[in-house]
Amino acid sequence: MTIRQSLVRRANRAASAAVLFLLVAANLIVLGPRNIGIRGIFVLLMLVVVAAIVGQLLRIPCPNCQRSLGWAGFRAAHRARPGDDDRCPNCQVGFDAQVPAVPGAGADASR
Repeated sequence: MTIRQSLVRRANRAASAAVLFLLVAANLIVLGPRNIGIRGIFVLLMLVVVAAIVGQLLRIPCPNCQRSLGWAGFRAAHRARPGDDDRCPNCQVGFDAQVPAVPGAGADASR
C-alpha cells in the first residue's frame, strides 16, 4: 500500500463518520424539540464536529518521519491525480512510495 492510498483510506473513513454524524444530527434537529435554542446548540455542535474532523485530517502523521503532513496530506487524500507537491513537507518522501513496515523508520535519517 502506498502512502497516498493510506491517506485516501483515512480521509474516506473520516468523511463517512462526518456524513453519519451529520445525518443523525440533522434528524435530531428536525425531529427534536421546536425550541430555537436547542436547535441552535445542535447546529453549533455540528459545526464543531466538522471542524474537528478537518483538524484531524490536517494532523495526519507521515508514516516515514511521524511529523504532521498538514495541507500536503489533506490535498493528496482529496485529489484524484498526483500533483507537483506530493511529498511530505518534512522528510520529502513521495506519497506514491510504499508505507514503511515500521512506522517512523525514516525518522532518524530526516532529522
